[in-house]
Amino acid sequence: EPDAKHPPESQRYHLYVSHACPWANRAVIVAALKKLSPKHLSISVVHPTWQRTRPDDPEDTHCGWAFASESDAPFTSPSGFGSFACKDVVPDTVNNCKFVRDLYDLSLSKLTDEERSAFPAQVRFTVP
Repeated sequence: EPDAKHPPESQRYHLYVSHACPWANRAVIVAALKKLSPKHLSISVVHPTWQRTRPDDPEDTHCGWAFASESDAPFTSPSGFGSFACKDVVPDTVNNCKFVRDLYDLSLSKLTDEERSAFPAQVRFTVP
């Protein structure tokens, strides 16, 4: 509502979700009930199958949420079983990240050395 105490601002908010997460689905439902249009709240939806987040690094075996486009080739699970279409996914159009891990790397890179030292050496990368 334009006359609300805190009216939504255009292109200020972006939501990263996984349809595998019930809380993320609720956030999408609430946004729809609040009539927040894509003009006010853009949304990126990760692929439901985890992927290696550093596929070119044989030493890094971390697997996590990946962003994709519906036109991308199907994903194979990290275990090598199955092929899963890139259906109902929405790429990250705000930061152009390929993985949720990249979002963490991006935010950590903006911290000072002192702020970064507060994080454990092994940071877990999960849906924000």
